[in-house]
Amino acid sequence: MKKLLFASALALTGSVFATTTSYSPPVGAVTTTLAAPVNGVPKSTFFTPALRMTTASSFVGPVYGTVSALTTTSITDAAGGWPAGALSQAATPYFIKFLSGAASGTWWQISTMVSNTTNGFTVLPRAGTNLSALGAAPGDTYQIVPADTLEILFNSVQASIGGTSQGVSDTVQFFDGTGWHTYWFNSTAGQWREGAAPFNKNNIVIPPDSGVLFIRNHPGTVSLVLLGSVATRAERIIVPSFGSAVVGSVYRNFD
Repeated sequence: MKKLLFASALALTGSVFATTTSYSPPVGAVTTTLAAPVNGVPKSTFFTPALRMTTASSFVGPVYGTVSALTTTSITDAAGGWPAGALSQAATPYFIKFLSGAASGTWWQISTMVSNTTNGFTVLPRAGTNLSALGAAPGDTYQIVPADTLEILFNSVQASIGGTSQGVSDTVQFFDGTGWHTYWFNSTAGQWREGAAPFNKNNIVIPPDSGVLFIRNHPGTVSLVLLGSVATRAERIIVPSFGSAVVGSVYRNFD
């Protein structure tokens, strides 16, 4: 039986505005409250992970593009112009979002294991499918958007959620399509960890259309302020034909 879990909607706060010189999606701030334990019992908060807006300073080269050619896992854009490897850094990963065609609305992570070239990049398969299976084709348009990692998403609150062991720290859990993974911030090492293994997990990428389960062990609430643009068109979320999927309520996009 297929099971779906949905993250709750995020509350929109702050100013929302649009440019008067040319069209731009309304931009604002979203505050996610990571709730405090109740009577000593850890409190869970389920929310949609944040994405950030692409800016001109993010990298050299186009933010928007058109597919010239593709395979099941790679995209070529003849107009490209990115520095080789610029889109494939583990600490600053990127997704592409298709804006047109059969795959419109879907997100694909640009590989950090295979360096991008000046006019192309490799993407990771998602939920047992691939670009060709979804009907992506030359002529489709796309946008490049920075991905959230554990370090990027929680950097502003790490001092308030970490600890010396998983048992006394807040934890972050999300489903990667195969199983649940639990991470915590080791305040001594200054790194995100998974379980007791002493490996740096700072660069773990959080899927943009998944849900994040945050479990608060420390007293007091924490406010996670996120910046992004308000959704202006429908998102398309890939749900596998078997097993379980955790799907976030995607209320913002970047096109």
